[in-house]
Parts: sequence; C-alpha cells; structure tokens
Amino acid sequence: MAGFSDTLELDMQSWKVQCFGKWKMTGKHTLESRCGKPQSSVKSSRYHRWFEASQSNGQPGSIFGESIAFYSIEIQGQTKLIMVYIPLEKIQTPLPTVVRGKWPISNKLAAMETVHIQSLVGIWKAESDYIYILRKHPSLLGLTAAEYGTDLWDFEEE
Repeated sequence: MAGFSDTLELDMQSWKVQCFGKWKMTGKHTLESRCGKPQSSVKSSRYHRWFEASQSNGQPGSIFGESIAFYSIEIQGQTKLIMVYIPLEKIQTPLPTVVRGKWPISNKLAAMETVHIQSLVGIWKAESDYIYILRKHPSLLGLTAAEYGTDLWDFEEE
C-alpha cells in the first residue's frame, strides 16, 4: 500500500486542476453550471446549464444534459477542458423534431471534453416526467431584428 500512495502522490504533484463555473462556447453563448450560479428562489431566473453534445466515440446521436462544473486539467504539459454533467437518459424521438428523455433516478454523473459541446438548449418538464429538449429553429438565424420581433420585447426588467 505504501508503494501505491507514493506513486499516487508523485502523479498528483504533476497535475494542475482548476474549477470554473461557466464556459465560453464558440460564438456568443456561455454555458453555465450549477457550481457557477447559485440557485435562486426567483422563478423568473434563466439558467443556461443544459446542452447538446456529440458522442465522443463517433457514434451517431446526441448527448443531452445539465452541466455541473467545468475543469481545466493540466497533466504533463497538456491541458484538457472537462465538463462534469448529469446525462439525460432514455432519449427518444417520437417525432423527427421532438427529443425527450428522463433524468437518472440515482445521482449519476458523467464527464466529457468541452470540444464535444455543440449548443445550448432549453428544457421543459412535462407531467409525465419526460424532459423535452427545446432548440432554436435554424430558420430563426436568417431573420432580421424586425422580423424576429426583438423590438416588441425590448423592456426593462424590474
């Protein structure tokens, strides 16, 4: 046992780990995490913790989840950016544009490199306990501000 702990101690000395509460995605979006923004009792608070990511093993399909924390891990001069998250399980697509799943019953965590994160998504919890994934429609990207209706929604929050 002493040999194992000596080796472990030497390995740990070559590591540098930093924890972050949010991660700036390519583009203008920022993915937040549970450890980065405290839970608020105000129901109108918006959270940006849910994401869509590609499979790290190259398989088809997406991974959906809620980010818990982001870590920068430096080992032997190489830095990896890692996200710890709660994965959405039992993913189904009952219709081509509808994606739903369920949160794990147990406290299940997973980790992935941040390079696999594709976009922010919204979620909606139905009475059936299914979590529905809400995405922006791709055609919204081509609209002007007037067509998008942003001028109708410009107001100050109280």
